[in-house]
Amino acid sequence: WVDIIVTGESERLAPALLGALQGKGSLAEVPGISYRAGAEIRHNPRPERIRELDAITRPAYHHIDLSRYTGFGMITSRGCPYPCTFCSVAPIWDLKSYHRQPEDIVDEIRMLHEQGGAELILFQDEFFVSGRDRVLRFCDALARSGMSIKYKAFGRINLTDVDMMRAMEETGCVEIRFGIESGSDRVLGLTQKGFTAEQTVEVVRNATEIFRRADLFYVWGFPFETMEDFYQSIFQMVSFRMMGARILPSLLCLLPQTEIYREHVDPASLEFAPDLFPEYMITGHEVSQHAHIEIRPEHADVFEFIRKNPEIFPGFFHVDLENNIRPKLRVLQEFGFYPASSEELQSIEMESCGAHSPK
Repeated sequence: WVDIIVTGESERLAPALLGALQGKGSLAEVPGISYRAGAEIRHNPRPERIRELDAITRPAYHHIDLSRYTGFGMITSRGCPYPCTFCSVAPIWDLKSYHRQPEDIVDEIRMLHEQGGAELILFQDEFFVSGRDRVLRFCDALARSGMSIKYKAFGRINLTDVDMMRAMEETGCVEIRFGIESGSDRVLGLTQKGFTAEQTVEVVRNATEIFRRADLFYVWGFPFETMEDFYQSIFQMVSFRMMGARILPSLLCLLPQTEIYREHVDPASLEFAPDLFPEYMITGHEVSQHAHIEIRPEHADVFEFIRKNPEIFPGFFHVDLENNIRPKLRVLQEFGFYPASSEELQSIEMESCGAHSPK
């Protein structure tokens, strides 16, 4: 029942595909699609990546009542060159990143600020802090614009220094976010993060002093993560929380594009737990209470379909639930990183990462 699958950037694909569907061309001429031709499935080559992102038309803001919003998401780059073994972003983008010029970014911010009254920009890039020179050029362009604007951005431990963070804070950055992932050097090596736990401590200590808020993301439940590795992460998480950082742990998603899935996961050994899904693996049919999932009877068939097809939906599954996942969850609950009961859930105000909200 699937007719066409599109891969790659839509700016070059969508016009050609829509034309072909309207009878103005052939599907054979549309780059980057897989489609049915009778009983045969054909795969067209993907087009080259778009390098000049400034040439891409802006979002259709004229269709939106901008005055209803105070915060706006923005993308200033595409892709990431780092081969983190648990992440699907880099392989989807062929381990290459391209960036908009600082002046183009500031021009869009100005439009949102003047026409929509934007007070806060949420840079959703995986790789916003992609190098000292690029960040300082952006800060300089934003300072020269004369605008008073706040923004949040994702950083990277091994690409961030004190001068860069100060320049960002002085131009309105109120929150920096780091993907720490683990406090264990062994796990950092196996996931190819490109930095050490010692480097993490130095950068985070400075970040908590410079910015109003520092968000630190951790991943737990790696198939090769021993309890000793895990406790090193817990120690680091507790220490950073005492410094004032916000700690945001996430259960590992086993994504099929990743090296971890290819090298460390036997699909036959995957386990499905209807009460526990990774934070980012949701269908919209479950009831999520942070570390606990409830599946309502009227949606049971959706999850039965997922359970029967682990090779398609590995992100909903786990490796070694009883020895790897549930013991670590209990520790995270003990230290207050997840609510341990429904009563505790109701008594505390859990925070999101703010990636989808200006708050």
